[in-house]
Amino acid sequence: MQPQDATIICPLNDAESFTILCIAKRLGYESRISVQNTWLCPLDREPPHTFINLKKTAVIIEMPGKEQEDLLRKHHDLLIIDHHDYSSLRLHRDHPESSLQQFAGLVGHALSRDEMAIAINDQRYIYGLAEAGYSRDEINRVRRLDLLLQGYTDEDFLVSEKDLRSEEKFKNGVTHYRSSLQEKFSCLLDLHVLENDCGRSDVVITGPADATKGKYIYFSGRIGIVERLKHLGGYSKRSAPQYGFWGGFESGIEKVDLAKAMDIIRK
Repeated sequence: MQPQDATIICPLNDAESFTILCIAKRLGYESRISVQNTWLCPLDREPPHTFINLKKTAVIIEMPGKEQEDLLRKHHDLLIIDHHDYSSLRLHRDHPESSLQQFAGLVGHALSRDEMAIAINDQRYIYGLAEAGYSRDEINRVRRLDLLLQGYTDEDFLVSEKDLRSEEKFKNGVTHYRSSLQEKFSCLLDLHVLENDCGRSDVVITGPADATKGKYIYFSGRIGIVERLKHLGGYSKRSAPQYGFWGGFESGIEKVDLAKAMDIIRK
C-alpha cells in the first residue's frame, strides 16, 4: 500500500490511535480523524464529509459500522483494522495483534521500542508489558500517556485514587470497584493492577455513563468469564489466550443486562 493510494480514517481516543496517526503522517498518508470523542466511535455516526474524496483504498481503524462499510466497498478497496469483538453489533474482529501492530505491518513500518510498548499495552495491557520486560517506569509512562489521551484530568486521577477505597472482594476472588467518574475506569484498574505487582486478577468496575447509556459495567480477567459475558452483548477483546476484557451499558447500542452480568462474574 502506497501513501498516494490510501486514506486512513481513525479515532483519536487513546495512545494507540495517536501513534497510528503519527506514523501515518510521517509516512505521508492522508488521515481523517473521527469527529467522535468516545471509546467507541461507530463508523455509521460519522458525518458525510468524512467520506468525501477518499482515495482508492480506505483504511478504517477501530470504527465498526457495517452499513457504512458496505457503502464504502461499492467505490473503494476497504481495509478494516481492529482487534475487538462487538457482540452487540454482531461484528467479531478479535485479532492476536493490536491495531498498531497490524497497521505497522500494512505500511511496512518497524515499531520502535516505545511504539511497541504502546502496541503491547493496547493488546495485553500492563500484564503484557511486564511479561515483555518493560520496567515499572516505562509502564507508568505508557499508562499515563494512554490515560491523558483518553481525556483524564488531574482531578480525575485524584478521584480514581479515592475510588480505590470502594474495593469489595467477592467470594470467588473477583474484586469489585465503584467508580465515580462517567465512563472512566482505566485509571482505577491501573491502580489495582500496579498495587498487585502487575499480576493478573479478575476485576469488575461499575459506574455512571451518560444519560443515553445509564450505567456501565466493565470486567477484566479470565477469558472463560469474558466468553460467558459476551452472550449478553456488549464489547470485548481477547487480549491473550488466558485473559481479556468485556463491557456494556444499561442502555444504548451496547445494552446488556447488568444484573445477569454481575451474576456471571460472581459465580
